[in-house]
Amino acid sequence: MVTEPFAETPEYWIPIGLDADLNEAMKKASASRDEYLSVNHGMTRAEAMAYLSAATDFEVSQVVRSVKGVHGLIRKRDL
Repeated sequence: MVTEPFAETPEYWIPIGLDADLNEAMKKASASRDEYLSVNHGMTRAEAMAYLSAATDFEVSQVVRSVKGVHGLIRKRDL
């Protein structure tokens, strides 16, 4: 089960990481990405990490105030 915020559009699955520290927000988004593919697509965490380290684009969503946000874009057409 994915425990971090998660979104979806017709083209992408979007893992989200939120934390006061931008590096921790990135770690959370990455962990959410790996967990999602492991649980929902049968990949091992190692397979998910290896595949998406090259296939997922991450962007900073917010840096205002105390909470920083990072989100990843997993292309549905790849899977």
